[in-house]
Amino acid sequence: VINNKEYFMYKNYKQKIIEVLQEKKSEQYTPLQQIMLGGMDFWNSYQDMRKKNLIGFDKYAHARANANVTKRGKYGEKTAEFISAFRELNDALKHHYQNPIDLAFDIQEDLNANKYGREQAKKYPNIPTHELLQKYWVKDETGQVVK
Repeated sequence: VINNKEYFMYKNYKQKIIEVLQEKKSEQYTPLQQIMLGGMDFWNSYQDMRKKNLIGFDKYAHARANANVTKRGKYGEKTAEFISAFRELNDALKHHYQNPIDLAFDIQEDLNANKYGREQAKKYPNIPTHELLQKYWVKDETGQVVK
């Protein structure tokens, strides 16, 4: 059993490791770091999408995850391609009972958002990811852009 103090110390230690790794430039990441941090980027993007209740408006989250992971380097880009393709295959299998035309359209839009995020990150690696993805910005009920 872990107590609150031990959990807090673990959480801070984990956060410190993440911060140190994220301070590196993409060319300084090892292939393994690119892959591992890429997976974390996807997970964080998914959690953020759920927290902000953007399900159904997920193209920004798709593009953002792919852009962030691609900025980690060439292995990050390959990781983004793999995770994105696997995720779409999983969605197709999970939602096979849906109208096939709607499902195919949604999957194609997701794949386009994934590709757009990767392309923008490669073209403009020094521009903050959020700024690269204006095409997919989502506004809340007050008209503010959700970041």
